[in-house]
Amino acid sequence: MAFTPSQFGIRVLLVDDDPSTRRIYAAFLTEMGLAGVTTAGGAAECLAAVEAALLPFDCVLVDIQMPDLSGIEVVRRLRARPGYERTPILMITAARTPECVVKDAFDAGADGFCLQTDLAQGIA
Repeated sequence: MAFTPSQFGIRVLLVDDDPSTRRIYAAFLTEMGLAGVTTAGGAAECLAAVEAALLPFDCVLVDIQMPDLSGIEVVRRLRARPGYERTPILMITAARTPECVVKDAFDAGADGFCLQTDLAQGIA
């Protein structure tokens, strides 16, 4: 018997400042079987969603470059919150992200990266 992610109630928080990107990625994640996708338009909305959630999200996808606060700083703040010490956090980034930024993201507590081009190919 095959199980889908939604059967387990996996809750994902998707954080990106671009509304079109959020809609596309949220649709893609929902199509993959993740029924619990919450979106946030930036760091402030992300942190508010985390604060309002009754339980920690199971996974967080964060755009590395946002206008209000960098995705790296969002990761630092999430890691400092109870319940988010081990939550998988993936950075969404363009293919040409400098190596020093990648290192900073991992040092802040990111678990991995999703390239925007990889996500776009999965959607196509």
